[in-house]
Amino acid sequence: MKKVLFIIFCINFMNVCAFGNGIDISKSADGNKNQPEIQDILVDTKLDKNLKIKPYIYEEISDQFAEKNKKKNIISKTQVDYKEFYPQNVNTIVPREFFNIDYEEMQPIQISIKDYFSTRKKVQEGEYIDFITTNNVKINNQIYPKGTKVNGRIETISPNDFMGIPADIVISNFTIDNIKILGEINKTGANRTLWVYPLSSGTMGFFGIGILFVFIKGGHAKIKSSDIYTFYVQK
Repeated sequence: MKKVLFIIFCINFMNVCAFGNGIDISKSADGNKNQPEIQDILVDTKLDKNLKIKPYIYEEISDQFAEKNKKKNIISKTQVDYKEFYPQNVNTIVPREFFNIDYEEMQPIQISIKDYFSTRKKVQEGEYIDFITTNNVKINNQIYPKGTKVNGRIETISPNDFMGIPADIVISNFTIDNIKILGEINKTGANRTLWVYPLSSGTMGFFGIGILFVFIKGGHAKIKSSDIYTFYVQK
C-alpha cells in the first residue's frame, strides 16, 4: 500500500513540474519577454490617484493611573522556615498484610447461578445477580435447603472491544440471608487478540485489507447454570 501511494505522489509531482503555472512566456522580436500584465480593475476605478500614505509615527502610551499607584499594594515576601524529616530506616522492607482464614472454623458452600448470564446483557457495576445453593447448608444452627437464594454483586465489568479484546466481569460480596460468604467469581471471554493483532498487521500492506480485522471483537464473559462454585461461610 505504501508503494502505491508513493507512485501516485510521484506522478502528481511530475505533472506539476511539467505543466507549470499555465502562463505562456514568449519572446518578442527584440528578444524581450512578453509577460501578461496584471491589472486590478477595482483599484484602477475606485482608488484616488492623488492618495498618499502618511508615514507612521510611534506614540508612546502611558497609563497615568498605573503610574500613580505602582508603589501601592506591594506584596511583601515573607521568609518561611521549615524542616524536612526523612525516614530513618529506608532499607526496611514493609511486609504486606495478609488476612489468614482459618478453614477449620469455616464450612464450604456450593452455589450456582440461577439463570444463564452473559456480559451481552446490559448490566452495570453494583447490580446484583441471583445464585442458588446446590445442596442443603447449615449455618448458625439454621438449615438452608437446596435452591436457597444467594445474592452476588457485580464489582467490576469490562465490555468486549475491537481488536479481539474480551469482556471481563468480577462478582463478589455474596450473601445468604444477610450472612456474608467468602468467595469471588472472575470470568473472561474468548481472547482473540492473539491472532487478530498479527493478522491485522501482516495484511495491512495488501491494499489495506488488515483494516477489516480491526473490527473483530473479543468474546463475552459467560456463566452457565451448570457451573458450580465452592465458597466458604462461618459455621
